[in-house]
Amino acid sequence: MKVVQRLVPDNKKPKYNVNGKLVILPMTPEYITIHETDNTNTGANADAHSRLQLNGNSRKASWHIQVDCQQAIQSLPFYEAGMHAGDGTNGSGNRKSIGVEICVNSDGDYEKALQNAAEVVGQLMKQFSIPSHKVVPHKHWSGKNCPRNLLQGRWQEFVNRCIAERGKLEQGVDEVKEQKLSDAQEDVRQEAIRLGITDGNDPFRVVNQYYVWNATIPLAKRIEELEKKMK
Repeated sequence: MKVVQRLVPDNKKPKYNVNGKLVILPMTPEYITIHETDNTNTGANADAHSRLQLNGNSRKASWHIQVDCQQAIQSLPFYEAGMHAGDGTNGSGNRKSIGVEICVNSDGDYEKALQNAAEVVGQLMKQFSIPSHKVVPHKHWSGKNCPRNLLQGRWQEFVNRCIAERGKLEQGVDEVKEQKLSDAQEDVRQEAIRLGITDGNDPFRVVNQYYVWNATIPLAKRIEELEKKMK
């Protein structure tokens, strides 16, 4: 997905206080932190949140990208630390992670915004060699219930989407076309769901090795536990 650059001028950015001086801190991204704007007002889309930062946010907060159902806009360079994780000047959330805000405006399409965000995160994972276990919710750093909607049972689904999007880029695939399962394939899908190997969604999605490991570890642990009981 194309990310539109609309970078905030230095004189409009909130800055860190280091030894009494207000400074912009450099960053080498190691994580991606996912937020939701929590603003359901009509028109509270990516453009509005981008303009909020451009005009000088009255809150001491800044983030790198905002995504809605139509577009993704970059506000900060990825080599600069934002103020979005709530873990202070030296916290890894602020100092080592790219902040991605997903818009939840009531006049937008949240599901489409999620898909757009997954595409953006997949691109960032590939660009900066960030593994999926370092794609984390805001809550990971500060305990805040954010991203609120994704944390209601949909977090792993979102991470899986990001993994799939990264996989498409790594394998040079633009899209995965819808395919119908044969009866035999459907039997395999149902058995995999029963065994807890998969949720059964998107059976033809492109995956990488980390996704395979993540899916098979629970099964391997069950086998390990059975082997211990048999000894």
